[in-house]
Amino acid sequence: MTKQEFTKLINTLLKKDGFIKKGSNFYFDCENDIVCVFGMYKSNYDEYYYMEYGFAFKSINPKSPFPKYFELNVNCGRLLIDGDTAIYYETVNEDNLIKTIHEVLIKLVETGKRGKDAICKVFVPKCYYIISQKTLEYLGIEQGKLHVYPETLWE
Repeated sequence: MTKQEFTKLINTLLKKDGFIKKGSNFYFDCENDIVCVFGMYKSNYDEYYYMEYGFAFKSINPKSPFPKYFELNVNCGRLLIDGDTAIYYETVNEDNLIKTIHEVLIKLVETGKRGKDAICKVFVPKCYYIISQKTLEYLGIEQGKLHVYPETLWE
């Protein structure tokens, strides 16, 4: 598939699932304090993309209402397609891409709608990183082995 076909497919999939697009990020407002974010960015080194996803909390995220994928309170990591986080649009298995994105979006949105306790149970133990001690306090959890970055990452 071409780059244009790839980006059109991603746009269509996410919009179909209720996300709105701003730049290269997609947002789903869970109608509580939580926004699900799905970001897509092209590699600087080759013809492939990465997709990252996670949660922003409107009441404490200074980049609200539209934080980028790297400004999330809870970054859940990169989408894994066919065993790789680098998605080569020219050779990606389209069916696997669609299936994986759909599964991740359903889990992301359903968890976000259930609230921060559900996020703590389903995503936090396996998240890529969390930004700020304020996020830990908001979630009511101890740092433990979690990767927690300082608020200065938002500046």
